[in-house]
Amino acid sequence: MDSFLLSDCVPRLIYSMYWERKDTAILGLSPARFTQKFKADFGITPMQHLTSIRLEKAKRFLLETTLTLEQISESIGYQNGYYLNRIFMKHMKVTPAKYRKAHTV
Repeated sequence: MDSFLLSDCVPRLIYSMYWERKDTAILGLSPARFTQKFKADFGITPMQHLTSIRLEKAKRFLLETTLTLEQISESIGYQNGYYLNRIFMKHMKVTPAKYRKAHTV
């Protein structure tokens, strides 16, 4: 898979697989087979990849905007700021507010 697929198509495909309950028939794979193949090829699951993309976008929004956590969460595909806060803390080991404060002038 090339970087275009990873950066553009995969997040949409993962979204449709998990939240809209659509299958991956366009690729000729079941959702389970897609997940297995993805993990074999890239070493992480599609959901881990999607989380990574979302966190990178969240970090960029935190540093480059004054958007609230609620606004950021909506723009990156999370249901609310509370959930984004939990995921951010789990992966970054710091709250979004502390991350923003530590990395802005």
